[in-house]
Amino acid sequence: MQQTANLEILAGTHYEIGVQHGRRNAAQMRTLLGDFHVDLDAPWREEEFLEPLERHLPGLVEEINGIAAGSVMSLRAVVALSFLIDLGTASSACTGVVFADGPDGPVVAKTCDCSPGTQQEWLNQRLVRPVGEYAAVIHSHIGSPNAEMGMNEKGLAIGISGLLSNRIDREGVGWQQDIRGILHRCATTAEAIDMFRAVPIRHAGYAAVVGDAGGNVAVVERLVGTVAVRRPAGKVVFEANIALSEEAQPFVSPAWGGDNGRGRTALLARLCADETTLDFSLQGMLNLFSIHDNPGLCQHGPELHSHTGFFMLPRKRELWIARGYTCERNLEVFQF
Repeated sequence: MQQTANLEILAGTHYEIGVQHGRRNAAQMRTLLGDFHVDLDAPWREEEFLEPLERHLPGLVEEINGIAAGSVMSLRAVVALSFLIDLGTASSACTGVVFADGPDGPVVAKTCDCSPGTQQEWLNQRLVRPVGEYAAVIHSHIGSPNAEMGMNEKGLAIGISGLLSNRIDREGVGWQQDIRGILHRCATTAEAIDMFRAVPIRHAGYAAVVGDAGGNVAVVERLVGTVAVRRPAGKVVFEANIALSEEAQPFVSPAWGGDNGRGRTALLARLCADETTLDFSLQGMLNLFSIHDNPGLCQHGPELHSHTGFFMLPRKRELWIARGYTCERNLEVFQF
C-alpha cells in the first residue's frame, strides 16, 4: 500500500515551531511523562542541559521554550522529555544501511525498532520548515526538538542508532539534537561530518548512516571523545548499534552492546559480503530490511518490533516511510 505521507507540519521561527508542536501534543506529552516515570524532583537542573545547547544550537532552546508555552507545561517537564535518553530513561535497537548508488541513486535507510507501548507512542514524523534554514522531514520524539532520522530539502539524509559513551561531556548537547541541527544547516555529507566534529555530545552516542544527492555516503560512529567515519569498500556500508571502527571502540561504554546488535551486525556482514548479489534499488533496500532471522532486520519481537522505517532517496529528494513492519509494505511517500 502507498499513500502520501501523514506528517505533522510545522513552520516559522523555532519558537513558533515549538508552540505549534506543544499545542498539538500537550495531552500526549503529559501521558508520556507519567508512563516514563520521570522524576521531576530529582537533583538535576534545567540549565545544565540548556546552556550547552544554547551555545551550539540556540534555535533548539527557543523551540523547547515554545513547546513549554504551547503545551502549558513547565520548562522542566519539557527539558525532561527532550533529554530523556541522557537522563537514562529509555533505550532502543535500530539498523541503518546506505547504498552509494543504484537505479534510484543513493539510498539511505534506517528503521526504528523499539518496544510496543510507550516507546512507540513517543514517536512521530514532522515536516519542519524553520525560517532561514533548510526544511526537513524528521522522525522525532514527541515533546522534544530532537531528530532520530530524516532528510532535508537538499537531499541530505541521516539515520542514527544508539551507542553509549564511556564518559560524559557536560558541555555537550543531548542525544539527537545535533542531528536536528545538521538537517537544517547542511546540504552535503561533507558539511554534516564537519558539524558532527564541531558540536560536542553529552553522553549517549550513535552510529549514523549519512548520504547526499551526490552519492557521498558514510557511517559516522559518534561518541564522547571521537567522531569516526567508515566509508563503503564498494557501494554499501551499514551499522546496527555496534561500533566497528578501531577509532571508536575505545570510547564505547563496557555496559553497551548486546546479542541483538551483534546478531544484526553479523547478519548484515553476511548479506553484504558479495555485493554482486545485492539489488541497489529502493526495492532492493526494502527487501533487505524485510529479512527475518534471529534477530532479523525486520524485527517482530518478542521485545523489539520494527515500528517505522525511513527509506530516503537523496538524488530524487524523495522519502518513503514504512509504517510498522517493513515486510508488510505499508508505505507513505513524501517528495520535496
